[in-house]
Amino acid sequence: MDRIAYLIKYRLKFLFPIVEAISFVVVFVMYFKKRRRALSKALISGTFSDIDCTIRSLTSVDARVVSEFLQQSSKDHIKYFKPHEFDESSVRKVLTSTSFMTYGLFLEDRLIAYALLRLAPNGTAYIGRVVNSNFSGKGIGKYLSRYLYWQASCCGLRPRSTISKLNLASIKSHESVASYKVIAELPNDYLMLEFEVNPTTAPSLKL
Repeated sequence: MDRIAYLIKYRLKFLFPIVEAISFVVVFVMYFKKRRRALSKALISGTFSDIDCTIRSLTSVDARVVSEFLQQSSKDHIKYFKPHEFDESSVRKVLTSTSFMTYGLFLEDRLIAYALLRLAPNGTAYIGRVVNSNFSGKGIGKYLSRYLYWQASCCGLRPRSTISKLNLASIKSHESVASYKVIAELPNDYLMLEFEVNPTTAPSLKL
């Protein structure tokens, strides 16, 4: 089912809004309570290099900050991150959609990473994450993976991701955190992966 939706999105774009609308209704009915319960646990405080940091769920008031964060990132840094458009209006729609669960990692008051889960009707949640390039290689991506696995588990959903075969950094990052199986090979050298995890406790935030 997910593979078919992916193919429609990239090969039959005129049909995708219809598929998306149906998915929105189904996801709302199936996961509304579980999603709300998971997000109620989303706030975690900790430290990054002994500086206070926090990860929390995002709301519409964060739209401008997230949009600026994404638009100020270099094209090379975010070339594989394409879950939605980056303008403020598009970001706000995502932050308020019940088909998504969105999160920001803040170093004091500065957004340094953005992450999301996109919920699917078949009991899966797709991972997306991007870290400020100045903070790459410091374990933030791995932490976000653990965090997203946990939030998906809180909803009873299986975490998945579509990753380019060329995005070796992301693949290696996931491999260092969890085992996975390849669900399908997709067009344009992408893989659909499912992570074999079911965490029951939140990962502590100490980086």
